Amino acid sequence: MGSNKRIYKILVCDDEWMVRAGVAGVAAQIDEIELFQADSAAAALEILAEQEIDGLILDIRMPGMDGLEMLAVMEDMRAEVTVVILSGHDEFEYAQRAMKFGVSEYLLKPMTNIQTRTMLDSLIERIRRRKAISAEVERTKQQLAEIRPVIREQFYTDLINNRLEPERAAALATFLEIDPGSVSPAPKYRVILMRADPIHVPGIQTLETERLRVFTTWEIVRERLPSIWRQYSFSVGADILGLVAMDAYVRDIEDFLAEVGKQLESIGAEFLLNFSVGVGGSESEWSDFRRSYNEALLALNSGRTGRESCTDHLSTHEINLTYIEDLQPGGVNNTIRELNLTATISDAALDGSVVAVEKLIELKEQIFTRQDITLDEAVATISLIITMALGKYRFSGVSREEIEKMLSLNPVSLVASQHTLQDLHTVATSILNTILRDVSSATERNAQRIVRECKEYINREYAGDVGLEELSTHLRLSKNYIGQVFRREMGYGVIDYLNRVRINHAKQLLRETALKIYEIAERTGFRDSYYFSNTFKRIVGVAPREYRESI
Repeated sequence: MGSNKRIYKILVCDDEWMVRAGVAGVAAQIDEIELFQADSAAAALEILAEQEIDGLILDIRMPGMDGLEMLAVMEDMRAEVTVVILSGHDEFEYAQRAMKFGVSEYLLKPMTNIQTRTMLDSLIERIRRRKAISAEVERTKQQLAEIRPVIREQFYTDLINNRLEPERAAALATFLEIDPGSVSPAPKYRVILMRADPIHVPGIQTLETERLRVFTTWEIVRERLPSIWRQYSFSVGADILGLVAMDAYVRDIEDFLAEVGKQLESIGAEFLLNFSVGVGGSESEWSDFRRSYNEALLALNSGRTGRESCTDHLSTHEINLTYIEDLQPGGVNNTIRELNLTATISDAALDGSVVAVEKLIELKEQIFTRQDITLDEAVATISLIITMALGKYRFSGVSREEIEKMLSLNPVSLVASQHTLQDLHTVATSILNTILRDVSSATERNAQRIVRECKEYINREYAGDVGLEELSTHLRLSKNYIGQVFRREMGYGVIDYLNRVRINHAKQLLRETALKIYEIAERTGFRDSYYFSNTFKRIVGVAPREYRESI
């Protein structure tokens, strides 16, 4: 139990040996203190350079360098030390100057043993609070570093959905470090969307390993791209990665895509994946991001639709690159634009599986309300819808058997073989309703599994470092997805559940052991007793000490 005790290193600096001895005598009675002594400022600074001193008891007037001069040197050293000033005289001017260096206590010598004990107890408490605040600041910095990618993903999602005013978009872009700024007041960019399609090898890869391959692939793509591009990447569902190609960094879009293509070829060969790439048009304002994104989405899906070019799932390694400029006038692109359905397709790409398929079904119905639509136009557009629905289907958690059964129907080819609009409507409705039924069941099963595995992991690892990052690694799912599923199913977040588990274990230790509060905090996963006590009181209603006394 003693090995878990936190020790505070206290340095007393005074040229009077009796003062040092008096402090040392009282400090020897306090288990939490390891005392260091110095008879001059120079000696004290040497100790500060060699040891991680937590608290300093400093004489304000000493021969040579005095206490105030030493505080100035410590400020230059950026030493984080809680300081108590000692003085033989009640000198207000010295006290004022000392306060400028963050000194919080100014005491007069000589002191009795009781006064010294009170001073040391107060010093330890202030050190604890300072460390707790420092730990909280560090946690905040870490949390900011962790959530910055989440905010960045939300930023791109909001741009896609036209939810940001221009001024707000510009401010967020600067905060997220995704705006070249001084390079150009309005840098041009294109949105690039890349989709990964696993090549299924019967008897070798399971459905789970295929999903894991895609999940891992985008992390590898981000790692292999130059670091500057990481803040310009975003996810669209489970199988699509977006890139914002800024002209400030891309001199030639074709050369850039050729380099990206080489990386995708290498990754595809390594992980048995095919890639499709869609490139949107060039824009210069964040308010036009949605247009370039929608064009990239159309280009991405148009590369795999139509009577001649449709395939239900690829079996050979390839990369399919389509620019929005490559699309012929008319056809699926024209139909979607004339029906003003681009926004619906855009929303469906971003939504979760069930909502996405429901929107695609609505989109299918809108297409057949058009009186002058030709069979070729309808087939091309329905093929795109089916292709998108199959993408959601594959990553929704449906079983391998369900996927194989669906693909055995050759749904896109089946759509392309219809000879009347009525037959096309009947076939498309049947396919999409089947997809919706399977996806709904799989999503419910998957959510329950994710919550169960999160709880099991937290219940087992609560005393260590546990958070969305660790759960993401353990479950091989994105942090955003885990957080959303857990909150939707449980009504509160992962961290709330973690804190409840930790506090329940802390209550048990308070009831059954004589451990000190800070020891219980450490054993239940809290980094400091101050944060532990606040969390305990928020959840239980009373402080840990009060809880123990009430038993």
